Amino acid sequence: MAWLFSLTACTKKVLPETRLEIEDFRNEWLVVNYWASWCKPCIKEIPELNKLHQSRKDITVIGVNYDGMSGEELAIASSKLGINFPNLSSDPSSELETSRPIVLPTTMIVDKKLKLRDKLIGPQTLESISFSIMEASKDLIQEKTNTVISP
Repeated sequence: MAWLFSLTACTKKVLPETRLEIEDFRNEWLVVNYWASWCKPCIKEIPELNKLHQSRKDITVIGVNYDGMSGEELAIASSKLGINFPNLSSDPSSELETSRPIVLPTTMIVDKKLKLRDKLIGPQTLESISFSIMEASKDLIQEKTNTVISP
């Protein structure tokens, strides 16, 4: 089992029975995507999210099932839709200090300290998400530059 866990960690895959919470991803840039199996635009953007998750080692894509699926039901739905990124066990909106989305798909860009940096509404592409992350990174650098340290 330890070997399987190590292999899983190297390939950014998570065992379906693992309960994941947003806190498990602290210290990583996150793309948090809210999806539902009945949402056609959500289904359309899954290949882009898979591509992003597999191609960028500095970013982790995580899903949130809008209908609150969990366990085996969530694993089956994710598999049917071809989702190759992990899904959270619960909605992280309160931890991110934002409201639960009312439009799907919604994608949130979250920094390494679990601070919400951007909220994208509607289907996204690899390019639109990468641009949002780049802008959020610039904002973060600007914030650090503007921080004044008092003696």
